[in-house]
Amino acid sequence: LTGNCLKRKILDRNCLKRTILAGNCLKRTILAENCLKRTILA
Repeated sequence: LTGNCLKRKILDRNCLKRTILAGNCLKRTILAENCLKRTILA
């Protein structure tokens, strides 16, 4: 799960760089940050 989390985070960064569907990218970035927080807590 941690690996998938990190991959998603990288994908979110790429998405933000491309500025494609910015709203959805922002939502995915928030989800990725929450996932990272969960990983730290776990």
